[in-house]
Amino acid sequence: MSTQHYYYTYLSDEGPVSLIPEGGGRYKIVFQNETVGTFASLDDAFVAAITGGLRKLDLPANIAEWQKKLFASVSRLRRAP
Repeated sequence: MSTQHYYYTYLSDEGPVSLIPEGGGRYKIVFQNETVGTFASLDDAFVAAITGGLRKLDLPANIAEWQKKLFASVSRLRRAP
């Protein structure tokens, strides 16, 4: 059994904006290769991206319009008998 982790990217006129998992459910916003902020969840990072300092980029308010890409697939290890 494995868990899929995804990141989201939108290519704005000024460069890509990405929402990238950091572990523990946290996500960070990256714009022009710089971390803009870290947030407790994907939802928090998404809302901050579209309503915060990056709103001048006119980012889509629907995350379905962003590219969703596989970040990591993590398999759970089973204990040996």
